[in-house]
Amino acid sequence: MTDMDTHREARRTWRSLTPAEKQLRLGALRRSQQQQLARDARALLLTRG
Repeated sequence: MTDMDTHREARRTWRSLTPAEKQLRLGALRRSQQQQLARDARALLLTRG
């Protein structure tokens, strides 16, 4: 499966979701991104000492 196929499949899945489900997914995505940023920031602080 190519990246394009994966992308197309994801878009099809996304379109089939209700607005509420989309909000949930976006919220979860945003949370995981923020957690990653927090981890990166902490790692930077630790390395700078």
